[in-house]
Amino acid sequence: MLKKPSIVFLLITTFIAILIFVYYTSEKNSREEYLVQFLSDKYSYLPSSYDIESGGFDQFGFAYLVTFDDEKTITYYLYVQKTDGKMNFSYGGYDPVEKISKRDKQFNQTMLEQIDKDRK
Repeated sequence: MLKKPSIVFLLITTFIAILIFVYYTSEKNSREEYLVQFLSDKYSYLPSSYDIESGGFDQFGFAYLVTFDDEKTITYYLYVQKTDGKMNFSYGGYDPVEKISKRDKQFNQTMLEQIDKDRK
């Protein structure tokens, strides 16, 4: 017969779950702040000119779905990665691909610039 979990085990498990949630939330928020600042500094996009939504976490970093006010039918997949304590912008394309995007070339160019910079 299985033993009932002890109260100590439940408290420790709950505490660990809370720590993970707090860490994940703080990372997501700090990376979103970085992305907002990056879009403002690099492209002069004001936060009021787009909507940003968290898309979760994957192998490319934290994903953000960005829809600009002048392109409401296109969603851009922008990522923020943290490598060696430094945050980096990454571009994952846009959806729907069959539409023509105003910003695709500019985001791709930024990615190429970062790759060249990292090689040096």
